[in-house]
Amino acid sequence: MGGEVGADSTPGVGSTFWFTAHLQRGRAGASTDAATAVDFGKAETLLRESFAGARLLLAEDNAINREVALELLHGAGLTVDTAEDGREALERPAPRPTT
Repeated sequence: MGGEVGADSTPGVGSTFWFTAHLQRGRAGASTDAATAVDFGKAETLLRESFAGARLLLAEDNAINREVALELLHGAGLTVDTAEDGREALERPAPRPTT
């Protein structure tokens, strides 16, 4: 889309993520290109089929958002560890691979 993406971060203060994109004005009644359309209704099914049992670390500083995301990810069959922020996530030891 000819844009840019970036992040500005200050330890102990927070981070700002940003992006720019060059968009065109939509046309009323225009249909979505089937090749690029995302069927969000199938996202959970795709996660379950491709990644059931996978383990991930969810870093989210908002307790409500963390709880909602945790329930959705558990519902998709994923094993989830949580961290209350990025710093906590980075301080966690990496899990050992299972053999």
